[in-house]
Amino acid sequence: DYDLLKIPFALQLQMTPDQYFNLALQSNNKQVTLNANGYFSTFTGEVLAAVETQPIRFDKDTLQPSKITGLIDESLTNVTGTVTCRGQFHWKNDRSVDGPMNILLDKVSFNYGNVQVNNLSTMMEITSFVPFGTKRNQEAFVESIITTLPFSNIDINYYFDMSKRQFNISRMNMELADVIFRIDPTWLTYQSPVQTFLFKAKNIDLEQVVPYARLDNFNMQGNISSASFSLQLDNEKVLLKNMELTIPQDGTITYTPESYSNASLDIFKNLSFKK
Repeated sequence: DYDLLKIPFALQLQMTPDQYFNLALQSNNKQVTLNANGYFSTFTGEVLAAVETQPIRFDKDTLQPSKITGLIDESLTNVTGTVTCRGQFHWKNDRSVDGPMNILLDKVSFNYGNVQVNNLSTMMEITSFVPFGTKRNQEAFVESIITTLPFSNIDINYYFDMSKRQFNISRMNMELADVIFRIDPTWLTYQSPVQTFLFKAKNIDLEQVVPYARLDNFNMQGNISSASFSLQLDNEKVLLKNMELTIPQDGTITYTPESYSNASLDIFKNLSFKK
């Protein structure tokens, strides 16, 4: 079950004898305004309406999506940016809620677990609200995603299918130290403690990667012509797994701790590799 609305709203409702209505909702703080025109069936209990909102501007201190509706996971925090909605809302007698509804996200930033997303923009076409789902081949652009590595200029082809509790990624490209990383098609399972991404990249200059990856006390020299590895988000941990590298020339990785030794990194104190 979902609480569709969780904050107080002022409501104005006009209905005609033939069950058509005009509805205006405005939150008490006037940050959310919604207008709907449609039809209500007393026989089936269904509602079909055209819906439009004024731009909703999220703020870390005063307005968060999970405080407006139970459809949004509370793990989505520190949300900023603007969202505008326009489309159709169809509440069926089986309690499912369909669209289609177009949602414009303009430079939306947020935290989800240990992942920080900055300036996400997309026009998302929702086909169903309960269960949540979108049309396939949705396009999005993100200025940066920061986990262990700070990726930038991310473009994504995606869709949601919450009947299977999945966020599907059909294509995802991103940059790090002028290297383009590509993620194989994958899906993320809603509320799963473990999520895995398979990365691929070419022509990596290790010396350039160090400052971007914030690898303190590391010195790297050499090149990698191709690489593939899995990045696994496991609760609060970020794990690098199943790495395969193609190396065209010899190189070195040196780790010099300043004041204490990290046993997990000691293998890098004087490591060389050959093609």
